[in-house]
Amino acid sequence: MRPAQIECSASGSGLCDPIYPKRKITDFFEKENTMEQMVSRIIAKDGIALSTFCTSKDLRYLFSKAGHKLPASYHTVKSMVVKYAEMIRDKMKYEIQHQKSKEELKILLDI
Repeated sequence: MRPAQIECSASGSGLCDPIYPKRKITDFFEKENTMEQMVSRIIAKDGIALSTFCTSKDLRYLFSKAGHKLPASYHTVKSMVVKYAEMIRDKMKYEIQHQKSKEELKILLDI
């Protein structure tokens, strides 16, 4: 990732630090709308309960129109969402490790 801008110290020491744009969790989502992504996003952003996906005829109908067969079991939906969350977490870990290995990661703490 390229820095959005470079910030140099005012003391004239010649030290410059790159400033990277803030990343959002949605930056790690795949651009394609898979069933796992859509269900996870609806649960996370809209706060719809897992059980609603199993009981709502309208949600099942909408997913079928998009070409997806929504599981009828609560446990299957839950495992699908957990698996997708683990994939996103692993992508984020990789990105952080990659930035650390390039010594481009800086964390600022205001205490």
